[in-house]
Amino acid sequence: MKVLLIYTNTNRYLSPPPIGLTYIVPPLIDSGHQVKVLDLMFSKDPKQDLDKIILEFSPGIAGFSIRNLDNQYMLKLKNNLPEIKEYISQVKNKGIPTVLGGTAFTTFPAEMLEYMKADYGIAGQGENSFLQLVNSFENKTQNDEIPGLVKRQQGKIIINTPIMDGYSGKTPDWSLIDVKQYKRKSILTPCAGVVIKTGCPYPCTFCNARESMGNKFIMRSYEEIINDIRSLKTDYNVRTFFFNAICFNSPIDYAKGLLKRIIDEKLRIRFLTRLYPIRGEYDDEFIKLYKKAGGYFAMVDFESFSDKMLQNYKKPFNLDDIYQFGKLCDKNSLKFGAELLFGGPGENEETIKESMAFLSKINYKFAEFAIGIRINPKTEMFDIAIKEGVIEASDNLLFSKFYVSKDLDIEWAKSYIHNSIRKYSYRQRKMLPILIKNLLNTL
Repeated sequence: MKVLLIYTNTNRYLSPPPIGLTYIVPPLIDSGHQVKVLDLMFSKDPKQDLDKIILEFSPGIAGFSIRNLDNQYMLKLKNNLPEIKEYISQVKNKGIPTVLGGTAFTTFPAEMLEYMKADYGIAGQGENSFLQLVNSFENKTQNDEIPGLVKRQQGKIIINTPIMDGYSGKTPDWSLIDVKQYKRKSILTPCAGVVIKTGCPYPCTFCNARESMGNKFIMRSYEEIINDIRSLKTDYNVRTFFFNAICFNSPIDYAKGLLKRIIDEKLRIRFLTRLYPIRGEYDDEFIKLYKKAGGYFAMVDFESFSDKMLQNYKKPFNLDDIYQFGKLCDKNSLKFGAELLFGGPGENEETIKESMAFLSKINYKFAEFAIGIRINPKTEMFDIAIKEGVIEASDNLLFSKFYVSKDLDIEWAKSYIHNSIRKYSYRQRKMLPILIKNLLNTL
């Protein structure tokens, strides 16, 4: 059967490549299906490109990978769903069955299927489930037991329990992705990702990763990760990577073991990932290994520099952990960026000022911040928002609703945070050597 996979993400911030689709492709090809990928990330005319590939390929089924609902910034919100709905309608009008998938879909499977008017969806990991659905279409049979299948039945939307078993034993196929184009467009960020592990055990107040990806870490073997890196280097001349893992440095022994393997294998790569300043999950040896293995930068989700807010967010670290983490990074010349989130329960002028006063104590190279917490179902933030009357339990959250502390003046906070961070904008000049090296690696 001819299968068309469509990567719908057009948000070029960090320009993340469709790594999920690279795991969907192999089972389909191994089962004898013909597969094409339409990546809309850099498309100048997505509708025209979609019409063109349908005309040339004549797919029997189309899968849509939906990574994000929106850009997640309350102050400058851009929702992706209406344009994606138009693409789905465009395909359905040609009589092609449509299937939704991706992280965003897994968060709102029933709501999104209804809004998009798509035929089916696969919640959770889709490598095997999507193949089963394609096979059922090809064989003209009905399989109601497919894990994660979302469909309409007698006027209701039925959702089967999804699979979230990680990527151990699975090999990605990048051959249908234009890796060269991602290399040309990427300077600060890598052009290809390698899955290290999936899931997250930490119960942060606002995060739904435990629901969308699983509530425990599922690690891949070092051998699989090394093979992925080698393959991307050999086949596509990729030398700069993003390591895909929530909290790469936890558990620390696993992370150290991987870094040692990368060093021992003499891979000579550059990479970045997300680190968290969790006590016991970073130390001097880890930072040294990170640098020696090729780690040239790290993004750190600090969220706040206020102990009160870190407690309210249920982060697994405190302000002293952050301070000690920053000192170790400075000692080992590891550059890092700070991501901050303001407006959660208990946020007020005092906590904002506390966070901003801490900026001088931690030597980040650039900082990004957002005001407003996106409310996701099955999170503690959802329960808090209901209790405080911010939302109703029956509200459809497919279109973003944000929580902002009633004790916080948004305009004051925006101005104060912006002006405080601007005082340290000179630190960004330290990023210039990184940009030059990354640029050279794209040539």
